[in-house]
Amino acid sequence: MDKREVAEVKEVAKPLLSEKVAKIIVTTLVVLSGVFLVGIVMLLLFNPFVNRMGDLNLNRMFDPTQPVPMEENGMYGFMDTEGNWVIRAQFERVWPFFGEFAMVNLPNSSQIISRSGRVMIETTKNRVTHDPVSDTWLVNGALHNNSLRRVSPTNMEVRGGQNGFFSFLGLGNAPTHGVINARGRTIWTCEGGPCSVDVARRLEGLPVYGAVRLNSGETQIVNLSKPALVTTFSAETSVVALDNNLFSVIDEEGGERQVYIHNNRVAVMGEMGARHYLLDDKGTRLFVDLGDSYDRARFGNRYAYLELPDNWTFLGSPDVWTLDDLLRGYNTFGCGNQVGLRTPRDDVLPCFFNHFEFPAPEIFVWLRQKNGRQIVMTERNDAFALHDIGTGQEVAKSSQPWRNLDDSPFFVSYDADEAILQVYNGVTGEAITLDGVRSGAFKAGANFLSVEFEEGGTRFFNNRLREFFRR
Repeated sequence: MDKREVAEVKEVAKPLLSEKVAKIIVTTLVVLSGVFLVGIVMLLLFNPFVNRMGDLNLNRMFDPTQPVPMEENGMYGFMDTEGNWVIRAQFERVWPFFGEFAMVNLPNSSQIISRSGRVMIETTKNRVTHDPVSDTWLVNGALHNNSLRRVSPTNMEVRGGQNGFFSFLGLGNAPTHGVINARGRTIWTCEGGPCSVDVARRLEGLPVYGAVRLNSGETQIVNLSKPALVTTFSAETSVVALDNNLFSVIDEEGGERQVYIHNNRVAVMGEMGARHYLLDDKGTRLFVDLGDSYDRARFGNRYAYLELPDNWTFLGSPDVWTLDDLLRGYNTFGCGNQVGLRTPRDDVLPCFFNHFEFPAPEIFVWLRQKNGRQIVMTERNDAFALHDIGTGQEVAKSSQPWRNLDDSPFFVSYDADEAILQVYNGVTGEAITLDGVRSGAFKAGANFLSVEFEEGGTRFFNNRLREFFRR
């Protein structure tokens, strides 16, 4: 083949080569796009700041790196858990950090400050509030997100609210009043003037029901997730949101009823303390004898609560799940006077305990997400212990009952006769025993424990239960 023929072959092959290269490039881009999308999905699924307890951000609530509020000479500042002042004591009052920001009071103003102590916002005293569920800041009638960017429109004054929903007062010549969500979007419009909203903490992304009190005095029960009116109560009644789809309704004579909402309708309106059973979406009866424990329980509107006739009994021996157990995925089973613990699939702890007690759902779920520990407090023959039901192992024991200090990973057992305090940290697995502790004089936060002693003075311990400050 001479040079001319070779040149002709190359000329003919050029488009084919270009097409092949183009296919390779397109295929590579498609694969890279797929990897990118999978990465985004994995980030959303396994991001530590995503949780299954509704919009409440557990990792921010229990952040082990947050500075510790500390008092010195009558003023307040923040210290790290190594005993170093991060922000010197200079404030009249402080609140714990949530994420990157905290609220503090000076004699004549309120501020939102960063972890470095930089003033991000300063305004009229006591005109700043924070909603931990949505991690939003309400400052002088304007709603800000967790980056402190204003999200509410300028033609409204946000009046108040909680758990991600807020009432607003419209401004201007033809104002509209109603309810907005944490993104500043109007969810519900109130006729006849300003209104207020009461929303209990919601769980697991389920539809949110709220009590919207109108200017007329009437109260509407509203689905705020997919806006819809459920029912309206007269101005003579008082309606309070208790938990997710559970409301208390008090009439003009002081009589109180429980109201359960299911699938945008009133499922039950019964007397306080009435016996109820629980139905799931398939009509399976899950729970009996609710009694008056409703105010301590957590409710999800995937379930309905219906009154149980006095003469009604179960056929056979079905599982009886408490409402907190439904959230955690565990329930108890009995054998004589003793109890065991199980999941829907198998037994977790054998049936030889006298009593089980869980920490609050928030701390239980957070510890499980953080390090896999699933701590439950047990009693057997006057011996008290902490068990990790994930492994079935006993992690701590005592002669006195254990309890979990609210909003913290610390479990404590106190012997009043001996003034001895035993402490276990569910995050680190560290334990310590302290002598000479004053009764009831111990409290905790996400990453610290403070203990007062009979001889005087207070000592502060970090998550490793190492003392980092005393006063």
